[in-house]
Formats: sequence, structure tokens, C-alpha cells
Amino acid sequence: MPSRWRSVVDQARAIATRRRAEALDESGQRAEAFAAYQEAAVAWEDTHPVISGSLWVRAARQAALMEDRPAQLSAAQHALDLLSGRSTGVTPPQRQAGLMALVLVADALHWLGRLSEAEVTARKAIAAAEAAADRETLCIAYGILANVVIHCGRPVEALGATTRVVALARDADDPLQLAAALTDHATTLTALAQYGPARDAITEAVAVADRVEDPRMADRLRLSSLVAASRIHRVGGDTADAIRMAERAMALCDRYGLREQYLEATMAWALARASDDIDAAIAATRDVHEQELALGMSHLAGRAANNLAMLHAKAARFDEARTWASVGVRLSGGDLDGRGAASFNLARLALAAGDLAGGRAALVEAIADWEDLRRTVTDDRQYVDVLEQQAMTYRLLQACRLADGDVTGGLEAAEQARGLSLLRRLRAHEPARHNPLARGFTADAALALAADRHVGFLIYSAVPSFDTPYDEGSMGLQAWYVDATGITHARTARDELTPPPGMAVAQAEVDAFVGLTRDVVVPTPIMDGHEIVGAVDWLSQVLIGQLDGALRRSPARRLVVVPDLDLDRVPFGALRLRSGQCLADRWALSVVPAVAVFAELDGRPVVPPREATPLVFGNPAAPTEPIALGLPVPRLAPLVHAEREARHVAAEYGASPFLGERATRRAALAGMPGRALIHFATHGLYGSDDGVTPGALCLTPTDADDGYLRADDIARTDLSSCRVVVLSACRTGWGHSTHEGTLGLARAFLGAGARAVVVSLWPVDDAATADLMINMHGLLRAGLPIGEALRQAMCAARDQGAPLVDWASFTIVGDADATVPAVPGR
Repeated sequence: MPSRWRSVVDQARAIATRRRAEALDESGQRAEAFAAYQEAAVAWEDTHPVISGSLWVRAARQAALMEDRPAQLSAAQHALDLLSGRSTGVTPPQRQAGLMALVLVADALHWLGRLSEAEVTARKAIAAAEAAADRETLCIAYGILANVVIHCGRPVEALGATTRVVALARDADDPLQLAAALTDHATTLTALAQYGPARDAITEAVAVADRVEDPRMADRLRLSSLVAASRIHRVGGDTADAIRMAERAMALCDRYGLREQYLEATMAWALARASDDIDAAIAATRDVHEQELALGMSHLAGRAANNLAMLHAKAARFDEARTWASVGVRLSGGDLDGRGAASFNLARLALAAGDLAGGRAALVEAIADWEDLRRTVTDDRQYVDVLEQQAMTYRLLQACRLADGDVTGGLEAAEQARGLSLLRRLRAHEPARHNPLARGFTADAALALAADRHVGFLIYSAVPSFDTPYDEGSMGLQAWYVDATGITHARTARDELTPPPGMAVAQAEVDAFVGLTRDVVVPTPIMDGHEIVGAVDWLSQVLIGQLDGALRRSPARRLVVVPDLDLDRVPFGALRLRSGQCLADRWALSVVPAVAVFAELDGRPVVPPREATPLVFGNPAAPTEPIALGLPVPRLAPLVHAEREARHVAAEYGASPFLGERATRRAALAGMPGRALIHFATHGLYGSDDGVTPGALCLTPTDADDGYLRADDIARTDLSSCRVVVLSACRTGWGHSTHEGTLGLARAFLGAGARAVVVSLWPVDDAATADLMINMHGLLRAGLPIGEALRQAMCAARDQGAPLVDWASFTIVGDADATVPAVPGR
């Protein structure tokens, strides 16, 4: 047969094969359709590579529906090789096929546990879909990215991705996309312990799935929603509903022959059953582990092994638990988060068995993996989130070293992972010219720094007991005092940290945000200044009682406190030595998240300001919009004394304050860069304790903005020449407590370049605050460092009869030795 006719015959055969594949696809014969699409793709490859690439995409889709991930990856990669880089002769449907090939590659890599490659490919797909304005592919790619970063231990980043997908799906009014997006969103919210919003999202997902016309697709969406709902109910303590949801999901998987999702549903069922039938839970989890191994999903099998370790530990079968934890480490491969979690489980189990050496070795392995994971994270908030999930590892390492009698080793472990994200931001501006801790914290370097700078470091850390490996509520308090004379260590057991009967030290927040105003904006049952007065004696005993001798003998000229958890809300200046002397009587105090942060701030070069006079804001108009969706508009009263304060402070330096309608966000953003001193006498919101709702200062709303100067706004502003920021409002020192430090307004200003931030710890009297601030600024302008100026102003207020609640609220975050330049002519 002539070659021309042979070509025509081959083409006819290829067309027939494609049509047969499409018919098989339509009838749901996945394996046969996959083979036919593959055959057709090969037939078109030499003569029409673009058509061949589109057919390889269809083959990859069939493989995905069959959950054959290696075949999916191979077919999608074939498609990419044929379609990528072609700019001519490609129709819009074929261009869309190229985008789908990228998505299918990313999806397969995710299921195969090749998470780094999956993330890179998903981001490429997002960029390509954005450029092509392809909403459907963009939703799918963002969904894959969210699942990848969740498995990488970065739920905050996943939340950003799922939020974007939900918004896109709502705009498209596509129930299929929206139900899938809401399910992923609920899973991410659960990982962030946002159980209420997670339940809302999954409830809506189930309702939206009912609008999907294709019954099979609707069932698959319900299946994903049921698995997510089971997890949400389990962590919320509703095990009966968790089991019921998982069983419904398993039944749907059986109906449609879905192996991967069946294993997910079974895992959800097993974890829910663990509370009342541990043996059934273990048997089901072991079955999941074996099937995932058979399917080549080693990283998922490793996570199942971690669950088996947890379940055996729950049943007090610690030898089996250690065996399974070791399996988890071995199978996790390149899954850094999974391998770190497995090593951490192994460490806790070894420590519970009294094997300090084995526990310490496993902790070091976990820390190494998680530090490698953090190096892949560039976003500040994501970095903090990853570290927060790993905090207990560093705490247990402290416990190991202290159990060996290694006091300095315990101190070094306490400081090992503190302030790291803030340090990265500070060094991005201009690194300190001299920071003895630039290469990491050591006890010797801290001693040398204390002697050189005449500082005493008061360092706290909550350290768990490892007698029970899965009980994280048994933490006692460790404290170190470091000065030129040496290191003094104290420890307080967990039962000694319970306040005496009748003392209200702190209660849980009930609102999404709390006012930072001189009047309580939203009524809350939190500890106020009057309750602190009654707690000062007890706090003094617990926090500095054992260090009393070292403190009284100390040659330090100022104190730097490194708190842990919520200890940054304690008024350390008001704590009393056994002699009756308050710490503020003797020392200027400041608070920092880590000794290394102090060293970085202390060693930074001084940047001359462009403007000598300070920027002062006072008594702006009240907000008219909520700070975030779902929150009420804050009810804020005018601050008469705050306006008086702003006028006096500005006059002290010969400046003109921004008051009332002039005190806008735009004026703040334009005026802050280049200033040495910034003062806000205004309302504010510190944000939610979970860190999701950010903090903000309340300035006057305009037609252009809502008036909120948010933490993100501050963080993006260049404050490298700023020496001192004063936040003269209530609870400006509060925020979301993490192992990294408190995420709040003060940290935002430090990260933007400020050296010191004056903040308050509780609601304070408007008039008393104005008097204190006016006195402090008089001393600051006279040349005193901010720490000494605040100390003297506080002591003067107390000596003039002010109650503790009015004088002890303010503290400094950052460098208490910061000064402001003289104003010419003043």
C-alpha cells in the first residue's frame, strides 16, 4: 500500500480508536477507556502532537478516576511534554488541556507523596491558570496546593489557598466547585482548631452538594464532606456523630469502588472509635496501613503508622507504640513534616519508658527535619505557624537536658527556636553590626552579652513532664537569671502554678476581639488591673521568689524579661523582692521574645531620622465598619484625655498633633517612615487569641479606607529610623501567644524597624494614662532612655498616691535603652 494511503488508514484507525475511547468513557468503563485513550494518543503522536497531548490528558483523567497514580503521572507528563511551549496551532480547548495536564501532574505527585514537586507544579498551574483567566483550573490547582501544604504542616498557608478557592467558586456560582472548595476549607480550619467555622463550612458544603445534578458526582462530594465532618466532630468531642459520618462515607466508597477515599474514611472511623473500642481502632488503622503500602503510598502509610503508635500508647502498650513510631519514621521519606512528627512520637514514647538517650536522639532528628521544613517557608505568618506546631519538641528537649542536670543545656534548648521569624525580619532591614548571638544562642555568649551590656536576663520556659507521653497539660515552669556573675536556675512544679483559692488570675476570652481602649469596648471576663493587684504577691513568689538572692545581688543596670506563653501579660515592674522593693524601683525593664532579639536590637546601627519632630495622633473619630467579617462595629467613646495627652506630647517637641478628623490611616502611613518617635493616643483592637483576626489601631475612617491601621500595614512600613513607638491605649501588649513570641501590634512595629514599643497590659484610666505619658515624654526629651523615662514616670505616679492599677500597666517591648534625638531649638 502506498505510504500516502497508509497514512490515511492510520489516521482513520486513530480517529476510530479515539471515538471508541470516548464511548467507553461515557459508559464509565474506566480501565478500557484509559487503554483506548492511550492507544489513540500514541497513534497521533508523530503526526499531530497537540491532539496526542490532549488524548494523554484524557488518559490521565481516567487513571485519576481509577486512583492509579503512577499511570496518572505518566500520562499527564506525556501530555505536558507534547503541549508545553507551543504557542501556534493550539486551540483554546487544547490550551486548556495543557493546563489540566499540569494539574493532573500536581495531583498525582501529591498522592504519591512527592510533596515538594507537587507544590512547585501546583504553583505553576496556578500561575498559568491566572494568566489564561481559567477559573475552573485555578480552583482545582488552588485546592491541590491547599492539600499539599496541609500535609507539609503549613495550615495557615492552606487557609489562604482555600479562602481564595471558595471566593472563586462563589463568583462562578458553580455548586460542584463550591462544595469541593468548602470541604477543603473546613479541613484547613480544623487543622487550625477553628472548629466552629469548620462546622459552618462543612454544613454548607453538604447543602451545596445537593444542588449538583449528576448523582454520582454529588455522592463523591458528599463523601469528601462526610470524611471532613467526621474529623471535625471527633476533635470537637462528638464521637458518636464522628463515627456515624465516617460509616456513611465508607458506604459511599463501597458503592463506587473508591479505594483511596475509603482508606481516608476508614482512618477517620478508627480515630473516632479509639475513645470506646481501642482494639477495633487499631485493627482498622493497621488495615489502612497495609493497603496504603500495597498501593505504593508510603508517605500515607507512614502517617497511618504514626496513628498506630498513638493508639497503642493510648492503650498503654508502649513497646508496640515505639515499634510503630519507628515504622512511621522509616516510611515518611521526603515528607519532612510527617517524618518530624514520627520522630517526635518516637521520642515521647522513649522518654515515657525512661530511655532519655533514645528520646533525646529522636528529638534531635525531629528538630532537624522541622528546621529543614521551615527553611522552605518564606512567609512570616506561615513560618510562625509551622514553628508553633513543633514547639513541644523543643520543650521536651529542655526536659531531657534538665533531667540530666544540664541547666545550661536546658537554657540553650529554651532559646533555640524563639524569635526566629522576628530575627529574619530585623535582619532583612539592616543586620546588627555586632551581635554575639548571630550564629545561635549559647549560654557563654549570653553571659558575655550580659556583662558587656550590664543587663540581667530573666528567662522563662514552660517545660512538660514526659512521664505520660501524650499529656501536654503537665507543664511546670523553668526560670533562669543570667547576668555578669553567672546563671541561676529555678523550677516550679505544675501544682505550684495553681493560684490560691478565690484568686481570679485570668479567665477565657469570650469575644472575637477585645478593646484596647481606656474604656472596655466589648465586655469580657478577663483579668483586669484590680484583680492583678490581688495577684501581685502570689505572682512575685512564683516568678521571682526562688531567684530573689540572685536578683538582689545582681550588678545589672536593667532587666530584660524573656517570657513564655502568656507571661508577657504580667506587670513585672510591680513584682516585689522579699525586701518589699519592686523590680521597677531598681531597674528599667523591657520584654523581648528571645535573648537573640535583644542582641539584634542592641547592636543595630542608628539610622538618622528624616524628620526631627515626632508623629503624634490623638482621639480620632470612631470606626464605622467592623475590623473583619462577622464582627460587630466597635462601640468607642471619645477620648478627651487622650486628646489632652496628644497636645501636650506634641508641644513638648514642638510638633503639631493629628487630632480628630485629621488622625487618619493615610496620615499615619505617610508620616511614619523617617520618624524617630511615634505616639498614638487612640483606641485599638488587639485581635483574636487564635491569631486569625489581626490587631489594629483605630484611626478616623475616610471615603478611601475603614480607618484601621492593621498589623499588616505596620509590618510593610519602613520604620528603620524609628527609636520609640508609644501605644497609649489598653492591652496594646496583648496578642496571639506563640512559641515564637506574642503576635500583636508591638511585634509588627519591631518587625518594621522600631527599636522599642511602649505598650499596656490592661484597661487603664484615661486621665491617669495621660498624666503618666506626659511625664514620661518630659523625661525622654531630657535625654533619658525610654526604659528609664518610663520607670521614673511610673514610680513618680505611685509615690504621688496612684494605685498599682494606674501606674503598673505599661511596659516596653524591645530595647529599653533606646533614646530619641534632640529636637533643634527645644
